[in-house]
Amino acid sequence: MTAQAKGNKKSSQQPSRKRPNSEAQEPSVSKRAKNDSGAAKSDTSKPNHKPKGKPVFKGKDSATNKNNFAQKKGSKDVVGKDKSRDDKDKKGNSSKSNVLVDDLKRNWELARNTNAPKQQRDVALRQCMSLMRGHVQDVVFKHDTGRVVQTCLKLGTAQDRTMIYEELKDRIMTMAPSRYGKYLVIKLLKYGTKQQRDTIISSFSGQVRKMVKHKEASQVLDFAYNDIANESQRADLLQELYAPELRMKAFRVKNKQNLADVLEASPSIRPTSALRHMRELLNVLLEKSLTNLTIVQKVLWEYLCNATLADVRDVVSLCAPDVVRILNTREGAKIGVRCITHGSAKDRKIVVKSLKGVVTKAMEADFGYQVIIRMFDAIDDTALVSQGIIGEVVKDLQTLIHSPTGSKPILFLLAPQCGRFFSPQLLSDLRSQIGDEPVNKKPAATRRKELLTALLPPLLRYLINHFVAVISCPIGTNVLGATLQYLSHEDLQTDLNRELRETLLQKIVQRCDWDAVDADAMDIQHDEDLEGENGNEEDDDEDDEESTKPKKTNTTKTSKTSKQDDDEFEENSEEEGDDDNGDVSDDEEEDAKAKENQIEAKGEENVPVGVLLDHPVAHRTIRWLCAPLSETCVNQGAHPVVASDGTSFAELVWGSIQPHLADFITTRATFVMVALLRNPSLSTKVAEALSPLKIECDALQKELEKVAPPPTKPKSKA
Repeated sequence: MTAQAKGNKKSSQQPSRKRPNSEAQEPSVSKRAKNDSGAAKSDTSKPNHKPKGKPVFKGKDSATNKNNFAQKKGSKDVVGKDKSRDDKDKKGNSSKSNVLVDDLKRNWELARNTNAPKQQRDVALRQCMSLMRGHVQDVVFKHDTGRVVQTCLKLGTAQDRTMIYEELKDRIMTMAPSRYGKYLVIKLLKYGTKQQRDTIISSFSGQVRKMVKHKEASQVLDFAYNDIANESQRADLLQELYAPELRMKAFRVKNKQNLADVLEASPSIRPTSALRHMRELLNVLLEKSLTNLTIVQKVLWEYLCNATLADVRDVVSLCAPDVVRILNTREGAKIGVRCITHGSAKDRKIVVKSLKGVVTKAMEADFGYQVIIRMFDAIDDTALVSQGIIGEVVKDLQTLIHSPTGSKPILFLLAPQCGRFFSPQLLSDLRSQIGDEPVNKKPAATRRKELLTALLPPLLRYLINHFVAVISCPIGTNVLGATLQYLSHEDLQTDLNRELRETLLQKIVQRCDWDAVDADAMDIQHDEDLEGENGNEEDDDEDDEESTKPKKTNTTKTSKTSKQDDDEFEENSEEEGDDDNGDVSDDEEEDAKAKENQIEAKGEENVPVGVLLDHPVAHRTIRWLCAPLSETCVNQGAHPVVASDGTSFAELVWGSIQPHLADFITTRATFVMVALLRNPSLSTKVAEALSPLKIECDALQKELEKVAPPPTKPKSKA
């Protein structure tokens, strides 16, 4: 060994003589450090060489690094504190915590057991409150003990809730982003006093933007916005998401939730800056799929209403896949309509395909049907809509025809401009657009005709096979009447559809005969998949014989019954601008159920007129189809209901009623006679037939006087 090497060896061993006492007690550590130091010295001639084995400690002082390592491995730290004592203390605390948790869970199981005696449940709840006192903050972040606190908030007294609130009021913003603590904040908002709720919501001030982007905290914020906050508090929460300046209360506008109103009242906020701020926020929220939150939908809708057309299209392409998740809210449905209106062909296809399997649920939602209507009105690819939307509609006709919202898209295809089914505001909202650029290229008449091709055959077959169920339902009568009155000869397109419609019309007229009509007289062949649905094919011969006997309905109704319906008829008369949707009172619903039971007892295919024309719902449909069309209805696309031989529906009904006029005069059929009196072609005939009869219905008597006024008595000579 050379002298230089010996010198290097001595110099490398020199620092070991000045080690502190704490390191002298660790010979293994010093030996390893010595070897590492020697290896580093011997390889100074090779700067790129990395020593093998464990890496050396980084830091300014090697002694400090060794002490840090000793803290992890040994029994003493830098200050000389014994860690074994800390371990014992931790074990003692954990054992006490486990005992507390076990006691809480045992009493909680009894307190939430609804089958246990109330006294035992109260005792268990008192025990839980006494165990938690002073330790609420320690248990709210755990999945099991957090549920104990929730139960105490739900079942406890006002004093119990106040005690829990006082211990947690300073930890609200810590619990909101917690996986289990968020449920405690929601329970405090739900069961707390008004002052406590206001305090919790005010603690969100300045933190709304952070909360809405957090997966857990956003749920707390949305619950407070939807169910707890008042108008002023909602405005404050929303305005923080519009512009960064609005995070400060001094810049906020009181009770203003719309972005346009806020910008108008705050000239210092530039619209371009606010929209850019909202766009950055929406990009994050759409990426995290947080569009199911109502407050996010409100912000997104305000952005779509105020941004330019190019920016709207960019955002529509991002939120098109999420439309199916937001159809159940008002703003969500508006966003879906806007996506269909301004989206590209690719975006529209994404929305249609995302509804696969949930079309029925979307149509039954309170606002989701608007998106389906917009698809019928805006998408030129009718093959896509027929396969993706109408294909599922025809499978669930039994559900949708009787649904107040589910029937709207069907009615839109049958009578798109009818004021009876759609308000002008709804039609205006559905057709709203930004700019002058057209939404579609195909004519509306062509698009409707192509969609009706897929809808009409199964719809007409369903109406024929379930005629009584449809005409007895206030919602189903709308579909039935629109099918007969708003479909022209050209709309039916095929001979099969015309034959089905004629069969449906004759079926109504035959039910307007006093005698029962056998189903074998019907000149229509149903599909194999629809046969037997009425459940009357396997009836015994004795039942068929009994059902074919002429039976009359209860004609002992007093004049009181007719007078009760006088005002109802006047309100629901078929005059211009009338929007009768077939709503009935509770008494009429009970009467309708009784009639339906009578229909079921007789069999759907053997129903006499006494059941139909005296039905509280069915007589309205017949009256509607017999009344003359107003100018408004004609402008909206209505056509007179005429049979294939040219005979009007009103004449067919009158031909069935006239032979038994005396029996009908005391039933709800009198209101059908009022509609017949208003028909110019029948008014004279009906008046002549009614004049010798005693009429107790005031509405019928007034209408009869208009047609044939009573003769004036000659003045007697003085």
